[in-house]
This record gives sequence, C-alpha cells and structure tokens, in this order.
Amino acid sequence: MERVLTQAPVVVGAVLTAMTMTACAITPRTGRPAEVYNTKDGLQQAVDCALTQLNTTMAKGPPPNFTHSLRIVTPGKIEEIIPQQIPPGSGELYVVRFTAEDSGTEVTIFSTLDGLDRRVKKALSPCKQNAKIAKGTGHAKSAGQ
Repeated sequence: MERVLTQAPVVVGAVLTAMTMTACAITPRTGRPAEVYNTKDGLQQAVDCALTQLNTTMAKGPPPNFTHSLRIVTPGKIEEIIPQQIPPGSGELYVVRFTAEDSGTEVTIFSTLDGLDRRVKKALSPCKQNAKIAKGTGHAKSAGQ
C-alpha cells in the first residue's frame, strides 16, 4: 500500500503537466472565423497566391514577423497555411484554410488576435479578386468596444 501512495503524486503531477501543456497549445480553429470568402480560383492557385502574399507581407514590417508553411489536411480537398514562429510559440496565432469546392475555393481565416487578423486579411487582399466575402464573419466585439 505504501508503494501505491508514493507513486500517486508522480502520476497526478504527470497528468497535470500534460493537461497544462494541452491547454497552452493555442489553436484559432475553435473560434469564429475572422473572415470567409469564396474565390473562383482552384485550390492550388488560391494556396499559391496566399502563400506568396503572406510570405512577402508578413515577413517584414512591424513585429511579429513570420514565414509560412503549408499543411495538407485532406489531399486535393483541404490545405492550411500556418505561420512559422521564431522562436516557436505554444500554438498557432492564425490559420488560413482552403477548402476545394465545385465552383472554386473557400478561404477561411482563423486568428487568435484581432490586430493580427487584420494584417493577414490585408496581406491576402491581392488574392481576393473575384471573391465573395461571406457575411457574419469576424471577431465578436465585446460590449466595451
């Protein structure tokens, strides 16, 4: 019985550490999108434009500065562009998701920071030609704003 009791704090400590690490990993995907738009461009064309614009625009200017990588979620259907933080952070600050549709590509911008999502939207503006912006997107404003 003594052995079980002495191991209990170690097990509890390990579980709490794992829970804390999970809670600290930020993902903007669970929140409301900052913007959703549909473009007539195909998946690859939309991703190429966005990746070029984000790497050009977000790598300079006011900090934080980022380069980006592509994550294929479902080949030929869903791809995401995510920032590469230096030094690596505890989660993603924003994600740009591309979903192939019959009529083009749906682009969804998720962000954890309101000011940062404005920079991402501005960087992607050259890619939004012939795009339809969905209504009802954007960060919810608090009562004090």
